[in-house]
Amino acid sequence: MTTGKSDTPKTGRVARLFSQLLSAMLIVVAAVLAPVSIAASWAVTELTDTQSFVETFGPLVDEPAVQDAVIRETEAAISEALDVEALTDDLFDGIESLGVPPKAAAALDLLRDPAAAGVTSAIDRVVEKVVRSDAFSTVWNEALTRTHRQLTLSLEGDPDAVVEIGADPRGDIGVQLGPIVDRVKAALVADGFTLAERIPSIDRTIVIADTSQAAGVQTLYTLVVAVGPWLPAIALVAAAGGVLLARNKRRAAIAAAIAVAATGMALGVALAISRPLLRRAARADGFPGDALEVVFDHATAGLFALVSSVVVIGVASAVAVWLGGPGRAPRVLRAGARDAASAVRGFGEAHGVTTGAFGARLARVIGLLRWVVLLVAAAIVLLVRPIDVADMAWIAIGALVLLFVLEVLQRPAHNTPAGQPVEEAG
Repeated sequence: MTTGKSDTPKTGRVARLFSQLLSAMLIVVAAVLAPVSIAASWAVTELTDTQSFVETFGPLVDEPAVQDAVIRETEAAISEALDVEALTDDLFDGIESLGVPPKAAAALDLLRDPAAAGVTSAIDRVVEKVVRSDAFSTVWNEALTRTHRQLTLSLEGDPDAVVEIGADPRGDIGVQLGPIVDRVKAALVADGFTLAERIPSIDRTIVIADTSQAAGVQTLYTLVVAVGPWLPAIALVAAAGGVLLARNKRRAAIAAAIAVAATGMALGVALAISRPLLRRAARADGFPGDALEVVFDHATAGLFALVSSVVVIGVASAVAVWLGGPGRAPRVLRAGARDAASAVRGFGEAHGVTTGAFGARLARVIGLLRWVVLLVAAAIVLLVRPIDVADMAWIAIGALVLLFVLEVLQRPAHNTPAGQPVEEAG
């Protein structure tokens, strides 16, 4: 019997130790999964939603660096397909075959190179005019739509995809030039440049990603699409489990919130560091470094917004839990806020302005309403897009103002005159 009694406290200590260890592990898992779930959620949207992809990369059409790259690649594609020098040589050879005098033939020979240069210059001028025009956004979005659909098919292993991804890839991932060249061809013909009718359909891509590691990308795509949507929920459950198993739940909640914010911030720092490295990694036959940096900025804008949201919510949650704690500083701050609200409420009542029965009822559910305000603010930060740090700051300020207004409007029990029913107060 004595042994049994002595074993019971020991078993309890082991159970508590195991519980605390499991709590810590769950919080670590939540912190690690936070940046992964952020990146996965963003990737799932960009990889599977054509409209979201076009909305992300559509504004690139207004970036000078990207326009320059598109102009250069389009001119090169047309030049390779049309062979201007061969066309002008055929034209002059046809004229000379008509039997022109030797001096005239010699003069025509002198015009061959200027004529070819003139044709090339005319094509280049129209290409630049089309790409820099306001109407080009429609062509650009059509190219993006086609590119995304083909990329999705490729990542899913569809054998009919234009961009094949595998051990022996046929092409690279990027923006297809077909729709752009077609628009340039139509503009040239409309301007009376009949030679443009000889420009064939072009299947060429402005390279923005190398497919040398495409097999790995395919595997990652499959994994992200399958698991990505579940990761945020798994991270949230892990964090909640870690807090519930902790002996000091308030301290565990603060630790979980700070850990999630810290790992989210680490992802943001990693993204910021990777941007200048793009110029070094730019492929010689793809976008130049400055254009790739612009593409990177547009591609990761949504990801940065998600990272900022998680960091803000993590820090705000830690502060909120701390403010609700038993420490001296939180008590002083809470007392100061209550005193300020009471002073405003007292000033109104002294001048005949009171919330009466409504304020008394509000006091009964004030705790629930505080959580509602905080949860709504967090939902706005997480779900509303686009959003930046300034927007988040205003949301936080608005939530604090609303909480203070609720504090002023409520009529705590000690504010209701003794013996007066709540329904008749005020």
